[in-house]
Parts: sequence; structure tokens; C-alpha cells
Amino acid sequence: MEKILKRERKILNWIEKHIDVLMLIVIVLAALMARYFLLSYESGDYLTFLKPWFYELKEAGGLRGLANYPGDYNAPYMTIMALLTYLKVNPLISIKLVSIFFDFLLAFVIGKFVYEVRKEDKNRSMLAILAFGITLFLPTVLMNGALWGQCDVIYTTFLVLAFYFLYKKKTFYSFVFLGLAFAFKLQFIFVLPIYIILYFRQKNFSILYFLIIPLVDIILCLPAIIAGKPILECLFVYFNQTSTYDSLNLNFPNLYSLITGDVPYLSKIGIFLLIAIFAFLLFYIIKTKVVFNPEKILLLTILSIALCTFFLPHMHERYLFAADIFSLLYCFLYHRNYLVAILISFISLTSYVMFLYSSYLIPTYLLALIFFFLILYLIKDFMKKIVE
Repeated sequence: MEKILKRERKILNWIEKHIDVLMLIVIVLAALMARYFLLSYESGDYLTFLKPWFYELKEAGGLRGLANYPGDYNAPYMTIMALLTYLKVNPLISIKLVSIFFDFLLAFVIGKFVYEVRKEDKNRSMLAILAFGITLFLPTVLMNGALWGQCDVIYTTFLVLAFYFLYKKKTFYSFVFLGLAFAFKLQFIFVLPIYIILYFRQKNFSILYFLIIPLVDIILCLPAIIAGKPILECLFVYFNQTSTYDSLNLNFPNLYSLITGDVPYLSKIGIFLLIAIFAFLLFYIIKTKVVFNPEKILLLTILSIALCTFFLPHMHERYLFAADIFSLLYCFLYHRNYLVAILISFISLTSYVMFLYSSYLIPTYLLALIFFFLILYLIKDFMKKIVE
């Protein structure tokens, strides 16, 4: 009996010594299994867009098909899809696996970020592992790629890396990752106002840094350009994208959910109202000589994404995705605004459910009002931080 007990103690001591690694293994395996059971789902977007695009590229010769690739996505993502055509894998699975890879990359970046920032916290490894796990099991992260087959996690991962390098005071690399985000999704513009504000207020980087963004995009578009895609088409793909949908609201609970009817001129008013809000915010920050720190930048980033998605027209169900991640990151870094993160995630999740299952957990107009008051709270919280 003594020998058995002694061996058990050795095993338990070994487990205790390697508990962090073991916990990570459990989380990774659980996250993979959760995604495995979602892989077979074929969303309307997959059947209508992604699947036909895949087979058109395949019939056109994979990478050669990039010269006239179908769809309105930018060339870098279509390059990934063209590469997938060479694999003997079901396109539904291969397309989803790309997003799932970025799920784990995003979770790793979040965990590393928390581990570095919370370096004075004796429980920082536990916090980092918890952040890693919660990121992987956040409903919208779980559903976006593995269920829906969407790729919002790609540009969001690059946005988080851009913020990470801002924190590290490596502005050049921050702009490189901002360019990578731009190359995959136009929604990078939700955080672009932060960089404009920092340019005017901090005065520690040149305006020429903004040229890095299109330069990175062009570099990633090279496979398509070499295949024969005109450079101008690569540069202006997002302009074509903005005219794809006429509806002011696409299942997203924002300003246009509160308006009856599709009144065309309201989209112009919403855009200029948003510009005015950011202009006043920049004016206020310059006049009050705000001294930025990482917490204020992160809080302003969440506010910027919220403002853009609330006031811009043609917003899809998925467009609050980056705010889900940044609000979660804020909670772990500064142990504040838990309710904000929960509400943002709830608004996103409800939008997903509306589209995927045609189920309205809560009326859209009511959700839009909750979102509006959440924005007011974020503004108040940011103003409070300014004077601290």
C-alpha cells in the first residue's frame, strides 16, 4: 500500500508541476472537439458564395483562376481559397479549417498579451490560460468559422496584433498588421480612427506610415496580380463591395433598426454624422491634451468599433466581432467593464442567431436601444479616463 501511495504522490506532484501545460492541452482538445461537431453545417453564405467561388477557382486552375476570380472578397483571401483547391479535402472542411487555425492563433495572441501585461500579478499564468480558453469558447468565435464558415477572425487577429505592437511601442509593426487586417477585410476601418487620433495627439510617427497599409495589401495581392488580375481591381475591390447590398440594415441592431422603411438618404446622414462625431472627439482630445496610455487606447478602440457599427449603414450580423474580442481583452488586462464585454458579446450572438436560425431572441429595435445606451456608457467611461 505504501508503494502505491508513493507512486500516486509522484504522479500527483508531476501533474501539479505541469498543470499549466496540461490545462492548455485540455482546452485545446475540448475546443477542437467542439468545432468538430460544427464542421458539417452548411450555411446559406457557404452554399451561395463560398462553395461556388471555390469550384470556379478550381475549374480555372487554382492560382491561375485568380486573374478573374469570382466574388467580392479581396485577393489575399481568394488566394488562400485558390490554394485550398489543390487539396483533396471537402471545400466545406478546408475553408472552415483556415478560420479555425486563426481561432487558435487569436487565442494564443490574447493569452500572450495578458501574460505580458499582467506580469506583476502572481496569477498571471492562470489569467493568460483563462483568456486563451474563453477566447476559444466565446460563442461568436466558435460560431463564426467552425459553424458559419466566415473569416472575420483573420482580420481581427491582425487588429489585435496591431494593438499589441502599439502597446510595445513598435509603431511600424503595428501598421504592418493593420495593413494585413485591411488586406482581408474592409472592416479594419473601424479602428483606423484610433491611428488618426494618435497621429495628431502623440506626434511620434510620420503620416507616411499610413502608406504601409495599402503597400501590405498590394504585396499580399501579388499572386493575383501575377496571375493577371489588374492592380486597380485589387486596390478598388472594397469599393465594389460597398455597393453589393442596398438594404440599410442587414440583421444588425444599429441606428437603422430603429427606422421604418429603407430611406436611401439616411445612409448618407449616418456616415456624415459618424464623421462629425469622430471630428469632435479628435477636437476634444487635442484641446484637452489627453495623454494616452494602453488602457485609454484600448477603451477608445472598443468605442470606435461600436460607433462605426451603430452609425454606418449596410452593417452585417458579424461586424461587431472585433469588439467582442477587444472588450474581452480589456476585461483581462484591466479587470474592469465585464458587463460591457458581456453585452457586446450578447448583441453579436443575438445577431448571429437572427441570421443563421431566423430566431429573434429579442426584438431588433430593443437590442439597438441597448447598444445605443452601451455606447453612451463607453463615452462616459472614456471621458472619465481622460481626467484620471
